[in-house]
Amino acid sequence: MGEFDPDQALFGIYIHWPYCLKVCPYCDFNVYASKSRDTSDLLAALETDLRHQRTLTGPREVTSIYFGGGTPSLMTPNDIERLLSVISDLYHVSETVEITLEANPENVTPASVKDWKKAGINRLSLGVQSFDDDALTFFGRAHTSAQAMQAVDTSLTLIENVSVDLIYARPGQAMSDWLEELRTALSFNAPHLSLYELTIKPNTAFANQVKRRRFTPMDDDQQADLYLETLNLTSSLGLPAYEVSNHAKSSAYQSKHNLTYWM
Repeated sequence: MGEFDPDQALFGIYIHWPYCLKVCPYCDFNVYASKSRDTSDLLAALETDLRHQRTLTGPREVTSIYFGGGTPSLMTPNDIERLLSVISDLYHVSETVEITLEANPENVTPASVKDWKKAGINRLSLGVQSFDDDALTFFGRAHTSAQAMQAVDTSLTLIENVSVDLIYARPGQAMSDWLEELRTALSFNAPHLSLYELTIKPNTAFANQVKRRRFTPMDDDQQADLYLETLNLTSSLGLPAYEVSNHAKSSAYQSKHNLTYWM
C-alpha cells in the first residue's frame, strides 16, 4: 500500500501529555481535564523515564518523536525544547527525524506554530475531527469549523508536513455528507490525513450515552460502506491509504512514527 522500505530500522519515542482543557466524550486515553496546573513534576517524571528507558534500549538512532495526548499543544515551547534536548543527550537523533506535535485547532496561531518550529517540531497532527459545527458540538470539541479551516491554512503556510485528523461514521451520518466533508479536507492539499471511524469505547461518556439510549452507533455494514468510499475518494485524489486509517501524498509523508508500530 506504499513505498516505505520495511527494512529501514525505525525507533520512535512517544511522549504522552495527559492534560486537556476538557475530556472529549469519545476519548478513553489516560487524560485529565485541567485548565491550570503546575506541570513541573510531570516534566521531571518524563525526564526520569526517558533516562530509565535508555538503560533498557541501549544506544539507538531515533527516527521519530511523537508528542501525543491529551493536548500536547498546551505544552510551552520551552517544555518541548527541554524534552527534545534530553532525548538528544541520550540518543543519536537522525538528521531526518520526524518530530510530531498533536495540536488542537484553537491552539494554532501563526505565533504558536513558529514557536513550535523553533522548539524543534517539524510535523503537526491537527485534531480537527470534523468540519461540521453540529458534529463538533457532538464531539465536545472547543473549536468551530471556521477555526479548524483557519488552523489548517495557518499550519500549512508555516510547516510542510501537516496531518488533518477526522472522525467519521457518526450516528446518522449520510454518505453524501461524509464525502463532502472529506472533499473539504482534501481541498487543503495537506500531505497526510488520519481518518478514524467513531468507536464507542467502554467507560467513556459516549458509552454511557449509548447505554442510556441517547444515540445509537452506526451499524457495521454502514460503516464498512463509508470506509470503502473513503478509500476510493482519497485514492482518486492522490492520498491513498498506506495503513488502515492513514493516508499520505507519497512515502515521504507517511508517518514514520505510525509505521514504527505497524512494522
